[in-house]
Amino acid sequence: MKTGRHVLVFGGTRGIGRAFAQVCTERGWSVSLLARTAGRPAPERAAFYPADICSASEVERAAQAAAGSFGPIQAAAFFQRYRGGENVWAGEWETSVKAIDAAVSAMLPSMATAGDRSVVIVSSTAARFVAPEQNAAYHASRAAQLGLMRYLAVLLGPRGIRVNCVSPGTVLKEENASSFGEDSEKRKRCASASALGRMGTALEVAAAAEFLCSEKASWITGQNLVCDGGASLLWPESLHPKE
Repeated sequence: MKTGRHVLVFGGTRGIGRAFAQVCTERGWSVSLLARTAGRPAPERAAFYPADICSASEVERAAQAAAGSFGPIQAAAFFQRYRGGENVWAGEWETSVKAIDAAVSAMLPSMATAGDRSVVIVSSTAARFVAPEQNAAYHASRAAQLGLMRYLAVLLGPRGIRVNCVSPGTVLKEENASSFGEDSEKRKRCASASALGRMGTALEVAAAAEFLCSEKASWITGQNLVCDGGASLLWPESLHPKE
């Protein structure tokens, strides 16, 4: 059944990607999920299409199937993550950067040819700041995503396709709920590092991505929307009491 806007979601079976799919279906959009495995059941009014984002041919076939079910694609959002392996540098580059460029090209034939269209890449504040718990390849690939976003925004602009990024900080999601207990010191530290004094949620980041995918953002392209509760505004020394 065709409803509202049709959005293609890469890596939408868990984490922020799943929250995004939920937000979009609640808005009445048609959602096509592309991932290697289905994981948990897809949200209501969403369909799953198996595809490895690192395979342009699989992405093209899945995009064609999705368009056949829900009509031309008006928006695409990239949430996929490299899950580790022997060659971290190759894995991060292939999954987080190169695959996005190839996937955009592969799905273009299935995208609508008129009206507002959008691509959103979900990156990380690690594109600018250092998170010691993450490796060098993760940081470099997130910075590369911002460069790729700007390039694609210029390349696809004449076609009427907008390209933007959302860069979240650490947020609460189903997968990390156990490690961020309501009264845990870890959660308190993250909350105190935010200008808003609390941690954000996957749904809040998803809402930002949904905005950039929507017609409400029709005059926005080539931008990086940071979703960190204002953590990047604070001087580190101010987080610690002065003696």
